[in-house]
Amino acid sequence: MTPFLPPELLRAILSSLSIPSDLARCCLTSKTFLSIAQPLLFVKIKFVIFECLPDNDDSGVRYHLDESYDQLRATLNRNLHLRMFVKEVTITGAVTAQTLMEKLAGADFKYWQSSPEDLLQELDEILDRVEVVTIKSPFTVFARGSMDRVIHRLQNNARINPGRRTKVPKYSLDFIGSTWKEQTMLGAYTGLCCMADRTASNGIDIQCSFRASATTLRTLRTCLDDSTTLLLFRRLQQLSLKISVRRPSCIVQNLTNALTGTSSLRILAIHGLALKTDLTALLHPGVLARILPKSLVVLSLHFRPTSTEALIFLQDLPMTSSLKRFNCFGEIDEMEIVMEKFSQRGIGFSLNEDWINWW
Repeated sequence: MTPFLPPELLRAILSSLSIPSDLARCCLTSKTFLSIAQPLLFVKIKFVIFECLPDNDDSGVRYHLDESYDQLRATLNRNLHLRMFVKEVTITGAVTAQTLMEKLAGADFKYWQSSPEDLLQELDEILDRVEVVTIKSPFTVFARGSMDRVIHRLQNNARINPGRRTKVPKYSLDFIGSTWKEQTMLGAYTGLCCMADRTASNGIDIQCSFRASATTLRTLRTCLDDSTTLLLFRRLQQLSLKISVRRPSCIVQNLTNALTGTSSLRILAIHGLALKTDLTALLHPGVLARILPKSLVVLSLHFRPTSTEALIFLQDLPMTSSLKRFNCFGEIDEMEIVMEKFSQRGIGFSLNEDWINWW
């Protein structure tokens, strides 16, 4: 019997731990565990910043950085060797009233003297190996400050001084339940999520607002409406479109407009709620197969086609298509026959697989 586990096996086991405190305990076990667990503990770090709205007109917006994350920030400043392990940074913004925040935090509550932009600038200075920076925030928080201008400046500095960093981070934006106000973004982003909570349309002209991301945008999650046009983003590879009930029905035209020019698209997810007549129109013989770009590898439909509709789609799919995986939700009759027909075309057919896990 082997008296010890090979480091490769230990790394595979510890990589499955999702709770940071578990990895922290592993660091205290032995030097072997420390050498494996510590890089895993710091590879992904998160910061949560609360924007505390004033209760009156006498005070401006103030910020609170959760104490545990403040300690993490201090740890990275004290232990320089830990910085090399950090590959992904997530900054999450939240809005709350000052009185509520103080009540929840108790007597130890204290405001942070800096802003989200300051944190972003500081992290860029101390973490030169970060590969991905994700900002999750209500749009009001992002727009009120100057985070986009900071990102734009950092990207320009990286181009001017390419030797200063090991890698230039990829920046992604995730606007949470927010109302968009027309604004031109200066930064170049690789990922963008701008989903509306309750409305059928975001009211976002993505091409106009994110023109600077024309050659960098790879992943996009947005609502499908009359104005959804993605011609500018020729290198887009992953797209999630949220459909909704609309009258009059125009899902086919809107989807055609959205997918026109997406010649690099590899993953497409269509989800949300729509009228039965809309879905019938989309699954009409030849329609969906004609709309899809030839480069598409994975297609996920968050609704249930019949076996007949699935087989008609397969029949209409051009032989030049690159599709390798087709996923839909719910149950489907004659499942074995459908799977066999898709398999004959080299396409895996599946049900109820969460498309978001492919991203």
